[in-house]
Amino acid sequence: MVTGKDGSVHPFLRGILTRSLQATGLSFDEAYAVADEVRDTLASKGTVTSKLLRTVAVQCLESSFGQERVEAYRMVLERRGRIRFRRRDNELDWFSRRLHQKRLERCGLPIDTSSELAQAVYQEFVSNKIYEVRSDEIERVTLNLLRKELGEEFAERYRAWSLFDRGDGILVLLCGGAPGVGKSTLAAEIATRLDIVRTQSTDMLREIMREMVPAALVPELHGSSFEVNLSVDANGADDKGEGNLFQGFRRQAELVQLASRAVLARAQRESVSVLVEGVHIWPGLLKSQVTLGREDVMVELILTVADQKQLVRRFRQRGREAPGRRGKRYLDNIETIWAQQSMLTQEAKNQGIPVIHNQEQESATVEIMGLVSSAIVAHAHSG
Repeated sequence: MVTGKDGSVHPFLRGILTRSLQATGLSFDEAYAVADEVRDTLASKGTVTSKLLRTVAVQCLESSFGQERVEAYRMVLERRGRIRFRRRDNELDWFSRRLHQKRLERCGLPIDTSSELAQAVYQEFVSNKIYEVRSDEIERVTLNLLRKELGEEFAERYRAWSLFDRGDGILVLLCGGAPGVGKSTLAAEIATRLDIVRTQSTDMLREIMREMVPAALVPELHGSSFEVNLSVDANGADDKGEGNLFQGFRRQAELVQLASRAVLARAQRESVSVLVEGVHIWPGLLKSQVTLGREDVMVELILTVADQKQLVRRFRQRGREAPGRRGKRYLDNIETIWAQQSMLTQEAKNQGIPVIHNQEQESATVEIMGLVSSAIVAHAHSG
């Protein structure tokens, strides 16, 4: 327990101390480790004063990270070093290195690089004892730093994103690919980095359509994308030929596209960016059916894996982590799923749709951020 200056007693909250330590520039893991050490040091003392708590925190900080980090912590405690900026609407807000890092990440920069640059922008103001700035000054410092460290390309991406943020357009991101290539996982990460709050899985749309339309009427909806060839065989034969698979898979994608179009139309009406992911994003099909607003940007991509062995490993892991997703059923159909990927890849090349290889999540995410940023830059130039 901790006793405050006013005599109130409250629990020691490691999470709050961790966040205060992060404000000094420590990573989450580093800050958490220091907070853990502080807790262990004080564990046997029962109730302590907030002054003692801060003294121990300073000792632990100095021991692990030196005097410079101690001074940063004291600045945090005294509210020194906090920078306020005046937004374009003339309202004041606090500058957040974490939020600035996210703005840099969407330019196609790795997390560590973005974090270092955000810290450098912050230090530029603090070292000059500037604690209140305008938003365009933050942009100027960031652009100069990007040019110096990474070149004009990344500065142009940052500038284009700033222009897009100030406009009324929405971002529409379509992510397709065969089962098991990591669409859902990557989509969640991309949505987080781009601050897209509305995401939609085409598998979920298909499930809703299945409930509304009986199998006797539209059999193509009632099989998995890699089994739909059985549904479309008029004679009931188990024809697993590639031509039959192509036609059945394409037909299912066309049907689900109707619901996907409704999702995009709703997003446009509400001016909300949206990400739609799933096996039913047939290259170029949905994109050709949607009319964008003049300030909107749409990016489509197909996600793949490098080889069949990687796909097998993913399905085995899925079976262990999420038994409800029935990994064995995918493994039993691995040849058909691999054929699906080949179809989607070839169709993407025919339509000029980018193909992203998901060998490693962070590198694939950075590549997609770069792809989206290039589209934002092209849109800025077209305007």
